[in-house]
Amino acid sequence: MTTPDREPDAATRNPPLTLAPSRPLPPPRGMRPEGRKVWRAIVGSFPASFFRPSDEPLLTAYVAAALTHAEAAKAIARDGLFMTHNGQVYANPAVAVARQAAMTLATLGTKARINPSSRMRSEDAHALARRTPNGTRRPWEG
Repeated sequence: MTTPDREPDAATRNPPLTLAPSRPLPPPRGMRPEGRKVWRAIVGSFPASFFRPSDEPLLTAYVAAALTHAEAAKAIARDGLFMTHNGQVYANPAVAVARQAAMTLATLGTKARINPSSRMRSEDAHALARRTPNGTRRPWEG
C-alpha cells in the first residue's frame, strides 16, 4: 500500500515471480503401487512443471487405462486370441478389453499431451516430414 508521501519500494512495485514447481506432480493418495509406478514413469519423463494439479484426474484415468491394457495383454499372451468352450471357438474377451484400453490411452494421451504428436505444432510436423532421415532437406526442395 502506498501513502501520499512515500514511493512504493521495489518489492511492492515488482512482486517476486512465482516459479513453476520444482518437483513432479505426485501420484494421488490411495493409488495402488503398480499405478504409482506407471504414474511416476509418465510424470518423470517430462519437466517438473509440465503437469499441474488440475491434470490429476486425466492422468489418473490414463494410468487406469494403462494398467487395464497391460492386464488384458497378459491374458491374451496366456490364453491366446481365441478360446474354446463346449466346442465353440470365440474371441478372447481380453482382446476387446485391450482394444478399448488402447483407444482410451490414445485419447487421454492426446488430451494430457503425453503423446508426442499432441505436443507438436502442425507446421513443425510438416517440416519434419519433409526432411530426409538424416535431417537434411531433399535436393528438389531447394
